[in-house]
Amino acid sequence: MNYSVNKIIQVLNAKKYKVFAGSALNLNIVGIRSDITRAGSFDDELVIFYETTPGQHVELRMPFTADPGVPYLKTPINPAGTAIVKPGQYRGAYKLGDYKGRPALLQVKPITVYRTNKQDGCLDTHNLREETGLFGCHIHIGSTSGSLEHVGKCSAGCQVPQDPWAHNLFMILCDMSAGKYGPYFTYTLLHQRDFEEHR
Repeated sequence: MNYSVNKIIQVLNAKKYKVFAGSALNLNIVGIRSDITRAGSFDDELVIFYETTPGQHVELRMPFTADPGVPYLKTPINPAGTAIVKPGQYRGAYKLGDYKGRPALLQVKPITVYRTNKQDGCLDTHNLREETGLFGCHIHIGSTSGSLEHVGKCSAGCQVPQDPWAHNLFMILCDMSAGKYGPYFTYTLLHQRDFEEHR
């Protein structure tokens, strides 16, 4: 996908979402879900950026998954169905912490998810029931030993970067930001089609 930061900001503004600007390390954390409807690949993009001077940005990009892995789509661990995070902006919903002993952003405020029991490995969210609450849909590392080829069981609805080294850089930025602004972060999930709608 590789949309420019300016294009991402254009879409965020069109949706009337908050864009954090005017101060170094005031992080914008934006996931972009791809149009691909088959689960299992790191085919989404996570973009972290902040403004240094007006109109100038530092950015970090990485492949990630905004979707649960195939095992959890085929065998949901929740009777209501597997969670797929709904695109939207979740203000202050994540807090810097640890997940299984590794730095992560933990969901601490309600977000909205789709619930699916389709069990076919498909990410089609049309006509799915929505639910808002605390579900443990964290942003965390998938592997400590290297980049993962497939999502597998590393996500049951969490947002997971493919490469642990990129994730570690992300967490360093979060730690530096938390020292200035506190440990709470806003996560925004967009969809690839948003960029077609706001050309």
